[in-house]
Amino acid sequence: MLAGQLELINQAAARPNVDVAKLKAQCFDLVADAIAAQAETLAGDPGAQANARRLISSLESHRQALVDVRLHLIELSEDWQCSVCGQDVVRAAALSRVSPLEAQLVCKACGAKTALTPEGQRKLQKLFGAVAAGAAWNPAMNGFAP
Repeated sequence: MLAGQLELINQAAARPNVDVAKLKAQCFDLVADAIAAQAETLAGDPGAQANARRLISSLESHRQALVDVRLHLIELSEDWQCSVCGQDVVRAAALSRVSPLEAQLVCKACGAKTALTPEGQRKLQKLFGAVAAGAAWNPAMNGFAP
């Protein structure tokens, strides 16, 4: 699995117009998922159970810390509409407040920022609430626009 992902990255790096950084991130996520699946299998083995559980916990913490808001824009914008132009297509998400966590969606048509719907706010809390509570949280690492 790892060899295949490395080969994919090497081939892509030689091509123009390939976002290698994004590709590396996607490849890492696939490898982490494979490791987590193997750890779940090992969690049934009494001799390896403690180490497998620690690995699973570590991978899950890492996954939560690096969730990219851009992958959830459609989910967060359900029933959302720009307050300026009325369009419903989102370009980005920007934080309006960290404590308590609140965000606005940036309209793709006009660039205006409009608050999330209550349901979008609930989804934001579910995705980022635990991560945002950490003192060292860097929203840019999760894809939030300035």
